[in-house]
Amino acid sequence: MLIPPQILEGRWLNPGDTDAVVLPASIRQTMPDVQVGDSVQLSVADRPTTHSLRSVQSWQVIGIAGGMGGGGPCVTQQGFERASGRQD
Repeated sequence: MLIPPQILEGRWLNPGDTDAVVLPASIRQTMPDVQVGDSVQLSVADRPTTHSLRSVQSWQVIGIAGGMGGGGPCVTQQGFERASGRQD
């Protein structure tokens, strides 16, 4: 079971979040102005994620977390599957 990291702003993911993302605090090094409530685009294998109804999916930033050890963005499994068409 994943133990959620320390949330610095916003909140952690809920099971039904399919278009939400929690970003690591290190994102501020490349995107210093990103805030909870903003929309961002994510890529999987260097390709923008897609949604069945749109060609590009934007993700709503719901949280900024510390202690993620330089990890990347966190989304729910359901959100990942829906956006990427992959189940891994």
